[in-house]
Amino acid sequence: MSAAIEAEVFYCPVETRAARMYEDPEPAEYCENEVLVEGEPCKEHGGEEEPDWDAIRKDERLDR
Repeated sequence: MSAAIEAEVFYCPVETRAARMYEDPEPAEYCENEVLVEGEPCKEHGGEEEPDWDAIRKDERLDR
C-alpha cells in the first residue's frame, strides 16, 4: 500500500465579492489564487512579493 503525501493547498483569503443577504441571497466569493502560508494574501492583493534585487543593489551602490 503506498502512502501518498498530500501537500496542503492554501488560498488567498481576500473576499472578491461580498455576500448578499436580502435580494437573491448569494454566498461571498473569495480569491482563488494559491498562497504558501495560510491566511496570507496573494501578490495580486498586496501580499509579499519577491524583492527587486536589481533596485536593492543599485541603492547600495548609490549609498557608497
